[in-house]
Amino acid sequence: MTIRPTHCLREYLGLPVPPANIPLDRIDHPILAKAHEQFANPDIPHERIRAIDDTILFKSR
Repeated sequence: MTIRPTHCLREYLGLPVPPANIPLDRIDHPILAKAHEQFANPDIPHERIRAIDDTILFKSR
């Protein structure tokens, strides 16, 4: 699973947004590491972003 916190990357972390085919867990940042950890655990419920219907994406808070 790939996480795409694009707004967070640009506006809050001041990081460039990599191409969509680059997994964000390769970026060394504690917030991205936490999001990756959250989605690696199958016991944590995930909320789908329903406004996007051509790709399955989930919210991370």
